[in-house]
Amino acid sequence: MTFGTKKVFNSSTSYYTSTVYLDSTHFVVAYTDYGNNEYGTAIVGTISGTTITYGTAKVFSFVSSRDFCIDRLSSTSFVIGYIDQASNIGKAVVGTISGTTITYGTAKVFNSTLSYLNSISVLDSTHFVLTYSETYSTAIIGTISGTTILFGTAKVLFNYSNSTYSKALDSTHFVTIYKDGDNLDYGTSRLCTVSGTNISVGAAKIFYSGDSSISNPPTKLSSTSFVVVYRDNDDEQHGKAIIGTVSGTTITYGTTKEFCNAAIAYQEITTLSSTSFVVIYRDGGNTYDGTAIIGTISGTSILFGTSSAFETNNYSYATVSALDSTNFIINYSNGGNSGYGTGVVGKLSTFPYMRINIGDTWKTVTAIQINIGDTWKDADMTNSKINIGDTWKTLA
Repeated sequence: MTFGTKKVFNSSTSYYTSTVYLDSTHFVVAYTDYGNNEYGTAIVGTISGTTITYGTAKVFSFVSSRDFCIDRLSSTSFVIGYIDQASNIGKAVVGTISGTTITYGTAKVFNSTLSYLNSISVLDSTHFVLTYSETYSTAIIGTISGTTILFGTAKVLFNYSNSTYSKALDSTHFVTIYKDGDNLDYGTSRLCTVSGTNISVGAAKIFYSGDSSISNPPTKLSSTSFVVVYRDNDDEQHGKAIIGTVSGTTITYGTTKEFCNAAIAYQEITTLSSTSFVVIYRDGGNTYDGTAIIGTISGTSILFGTSSAFETNNYSYATVSALDSTNFIINYSNGGNSGYGTGVVGKLSTFPYMRINIGDTWKTVTAIQINIGDTWKDADMTNSKINIGDTWKTLA
């Protein structure tokens, strides 16, 4: 993969970033602006190739705010959850976009004694689920009418509160993953069902029987499958991933696959297509560079390509969102540049898993031939195709 030129979106320290795509050339990023009283702020980015331009930043919370979680409602609207630190209250607000100009509805309180907001995930164009930590891990459904939000009754997911994240699979189901402090910190999941604004919680399913660290929601592949990434604290904090599959109310898992054989931190994930995803993380085996890697899926098996660094300076609060099947946007706080809010576009340059190891170095395959009927045929590695009988066939 390759990366474009980094672009600053806020010339001040920018923490708690959260990013979501709007369409293949637009995205929005929310952040705490330390240069403006720590107000909650958002800005729209526009992409041409790998070049980013930003619109005008717009404040949505005129108090010190943190723990931003953002998700897309449509190509011109989004919803943000956050904590109002002035009163430690959890709130959400709808944003609407015209060009690169943002307007907001009225913020709505969903919890008045909140500790941490972990995730937000849109169920459909008028409903979303927030997952947060109070005394226990809890979820609540929000309903949107125009830019007005109404909340249902909060539901305790389980009697433990630590690193709980949720992702919608369809309009009535979401999967929650967490580190189970009541069971040796095992990586655990549950399928939850939504009826109106009521939530029912399924049985616990372990995806890793060991001490795990989770810092992000799973990413959806389809209405019945998802990917979980985590740090394996029993294996020198290596980065690992696993595919989950849903049948009815039952979750099953494939085989775990390692994507980094060194300590990682701050892992995030986004889906590129139903068979591919990108993970970003700090690579402890490479001076904790900001790193990205592509995972390709076959059934419940994962194959990872070669990792690439997007940032060699100290950074924090990185967040990633796919733009389409070959492009994604990363926004983060660049510690090598005074913590300025910074964005960069990543692009898949070749078919992600076509590489060969030579002398313990992974080399990208840019040309290949396959023998068919004693005739060598060229494969187009950029578009993952092979010419058979003067017809280009897509490689599976």
